[in-house]
Amino acid sequence: PIGKNQERGPFKINDDGDLVFAAGGLTGDVGFQACPGAVGGGWKIWLSGVDKPAGSEGCTPFTMKALKETEPKKCLYSSAPA
Repeated sequence: PIGKNQERGPFKINDDGDLVFAAGGLTGDVGFQACPGAVGGGWKIWLSGVDKPAGSEGCTPFTMKALKETEPKKCLYSSAPA
């Protein structure tokens, strides 16, 4: 299940090799920002375009670059505790 305000896509790799949210319509492609305050002292990833997502302050915009690996590694994703 997906949580409130979370997105599963559509994501795409643009012509510059950046991973973006393909919002389409009037907004076009949307980048990302990292905000402090995640569980365990980490950072939360949000779509850009909102100054204080969920009240978070001190967010930093960043570019997710998509790179092709010759020997891909497996990843394990988990849900943060509620």
